[in-house]
Amino acid sequence: MVPGEDDRSDAFVRQENEADRDLYASGRDMNITNNYFQAPPVQGIPGMEGATPEDAGYADWVEAFAAGEVEGKAGQSVVAGSPSALAPESPSMATDRWHHTSDGGKVPALMRLTHMGVSHPSYGSRQAQDEPPSIKVGVLVACRPIDPSSSGTGLRAKFTVFLNSPTVREFIGALTDVAPGASWKSMAGHGLRTLEAVLTADENPVEGVPVATALFLPPTAGGSLYGRDDRAATLLLQVEPRTGDGRVSPASNLAVWHWRLSLALALLCGFADFLARELGLGALGDPPAQFGVWLKSYQPLTIMVDTQGLRTLPGAWPSNQFIGWAFADPDGDSIADTARDLLTQLCEYTLHLDGFEETLSTTSG
Repeated sequence: MVPGEDDRSDAFVRQENEADRDLYASGRDMNITNNYFQAPPVQGIPGMEGATPEDAGYADWVEAFAAGEVEGKAGQSVVAGSPSALAPESPSMATDRWHHTSDGGKVPALMRLTHMGVSHPSYGSRQAQDEPPSIKVGVLVACRPIDPSSSGTGLRAKFTVFLNSPTVREFIGALTDVAPGASWKSMAGHGLRTLEAVLTADENPVEGVPVATALFLPPTAGGSLYGRDDRAATLLLQVEPRTGDGRVSPASNLAVWHWRLSLALALLCGFADFLARELGLGALGDPPAQFGVWLKSYQPLTIMVDTQGLRTLPGAWPSNQFIGWAFADPDGDSIADTARDLLTQLCEYTLHLDGFEETLSTTSG
């Protein structure tokens, strides 16, 4: 017997939230084919046509990109939505100014989700030493709760459409190769409370290793789940970067990682637009929007971050994981500067590099 909303004990809620979700149905293919593409060369900035992240003036492009002023493939905007385009209550939410922090207590809801993700069958069958490097990004936006009588089918369909938005496509395409036939497919999840989807070229989403996974945790009226903020919605995206032939992607330099983190921070604006416009939940400012990024590998993170030309301090033992946080702040820094601050934390405290500041200054202006 499933207890009612009013007599759900903390123990039951905790058990329900942490229950094994490895039993999946074949999933629901929304038949939306993704036309993923790598980040476009700079357009719309005089003298910058065709430029790449390593070129001078890149920081200016990042700012234009974050503001939605740069167009991508086929004239599509690479940022879906902007603070001024959100629901009436959204101006109180700063989506393009951030405060970087190394204190997870400043982003408590995201910190509690550090080890949460889609439990795909292919992940559970691997030994730790066989796990490839991965990146996970989480964004949290305050909003009104979903009506528990809402259609789960409709919500999953809207979530899949959001995952096909230029903002998400651009971020994933910057991290990994995506086969032309790959599409987002819904997984079982847990009703309206936990929506799961995988990006895969396999017809059956439980077969093979996904290109990426997505977890959507909306607040639900009348129900509070253990470890989750019932005032906000959370999006978690996880990618294992690979080349077109399925191999682990080679390490990327700081300029490329600055570009990727800028794309990740820009995800929040598109997510807020999805909540406000598509779901009608608004996009509020309390609690402030939050951002988290997790890099993880079995080997040291130099397998993901190319440190060639930079000096590692003697006696250092590079870590195999990195966690960075930020929260929205009207008086905070730009996306480009926040991405630089995250990389400063990575270089100083995770990789123990010396003399990296000049490289970052040329990367982010």
